[in-house]
Amino acid sequence: MLTAQKVQWLIFDFDGTLADTLPLTMEFINKSCAELGCSPIESEAFRRNKISKIVTDHLGWWNILSAPLFVSQLAPKCMDFFKENKDRITIFPGTKELLEVLATKYRLAIITPCEKEIVTQTLEKYGIARLFEGVYSDGFSLIWGIDVTIKKFLVDHKLNPDQVLYVGDQDTDIFACRKVGVKIISATWGYNERSFLEQATSDYLVDSFDELALTIASLATP
Repeated sequence: MLTAQKVQWLIFDFDGTLADTLPLTMEFINKSCAELGCSPIESEAFRRNKISKIVTDHLGWWNILSAPLFVSQLAPKCMDFFKENKDRITIFPGTKELLEVLATKYRLAIITPCEKEIVTQTLEKYGIARLFEGVYSDGFSLIWGIDVTIKKFLVDHKLNPDQVLYVGDQDTDIFACRKVGVKIISATWGYNERSFLEQATSDYLVDSFDELALTIASLATP
């Protein structure tokens, strides 16, 4: 457990944690599958598998070594698709209410692979941009993980890892936080399902915004 009084910042992922972008992602993926002559992927299959496994399952065993390259080529196209459809992005019910409470107790930021323009427009649309002190975006982290961005954030703000809590929804978030020594609360309503996050051994799992609020309060009372 984190030591009381120490946590200063709550850092949130965007896609699948605050914003319900999985439907848009699946639309893009299945559009790409159709162009490649592959069968569509169901969202539940997507949520319980690694991207590399999905790619190799759909494109053949011979793609097992080229899967990371394929994903890296697909990522910019996905961002373009999101830009074209950014007005369709919504936040999860209860997001605004929770953030307004947390912002009175902690400093809030977002670290995400999603492009900053998309994130800030969504935050502004829902009247919550004012609650965040910064949005930190690195497109390369969509492929390699967000640990470099988190580490830079810690250095820039002169923070120790135990002064920060990260809230994310994927196994890649868990691995990134582990690399930099930051504790993570994993939301089970996003891009990875609960069992998948359990296998990745997240520090804490929450199934709702109410549970998230209670977990934060129990870990780091400011």
